[in-house]
Amino acid sequence: MDKQPFSQRVVGVLALGVIASVLGGFALKWFDESRSNQPTLISTGATATFHDQTTSPLPESQSPAAVAASSAPVTASSNTRPHPDSLSRQRSASANETLTKSERTDPPDPTQAASRSDLQRRAGYLAATHLPNRVEFLVCAETAGKAPMGAFTTALAEHLNKRGRDASGFVFSPEFITSGAFDLYFVGRGGTDLQAMPVSSMGRKLFLARVSNSVKPGTVAGGLFTASIVATFSVLSSDDGSAVDGFELRAVGPGTSETDAVSQALQRILEELGRRGY
Repeated sequence: MDKQPFSQRVVGVLALGVIASVLGGFALKWFDESRSNQPTLISTGATATFHDQTTSPLPESQSPAAVAASSAPVTASSNTRPHPDSLSRQRSASANETLTKSERTDPPDPTQAASRSDLQRRAGYLAATHLPNRVEFLVCAETAGKAPMGAFTTALAEHLNKRGRDASGFVFSPEFITSGAFDLYFVGRGGTDLQAMPVSSMGRKLFLARVSNSVKPGTVAGGLFTASIVATFSVLSSDDGSAVDGFELRAVGPGTSETDAVSQALQRILEELGRRGY
């Protein structure tokens, strides 16, 4: 075989060197790029592995109680729904608080306050709320100075009973007179009260007497007194307080004392009362 010329061999060697240099450069570049991409691949792989672990179900052998025991305490989320009993207690406390505030801020009902006041006032007028039997007359007497006349009230009731007109003098209290209610009833202005009181269940009529008197020493003999009595009577219906009868009686009584003279005059008033049919 003929040998190639020297120049051709030199060209061939140079060509092989160029090819080897180019291939070596590509190989070096590929190696550098592989090294630079390796952390990213590792990070991506680790993330995928962590995601798979967190989303994969727990092994059957590991119970939720064990997981809770091995985990650190976790603060309850603000979105956690409270127990129904807790909600009920909160609502009840809120309602009570609202009611309490309402009671503190709302003014008292004047109508209810007036009703309670009227109830207490009327109750104070009565010494009794029922009798063994319903009578014809409920008797009460006062002086012109608004003082109870217990003795004359009793005398009037006894006088009426003796004449067959059933009467009781134990229904009205002293407050009925001292409060001024007697005077209102006397002129027929007690109808509203009477309709709200148990008076009509105890008697059919009110027999009210107002007595004024004056006592003077006797002019004929020493140690004697003369009492002049004016007794005004008002007979009213116990249902509505309307007037049934009304009249005035006068009497004079002598006595050895002022008290004795007044007693004699009152006795004559009872006699005059009998002549009027009472």
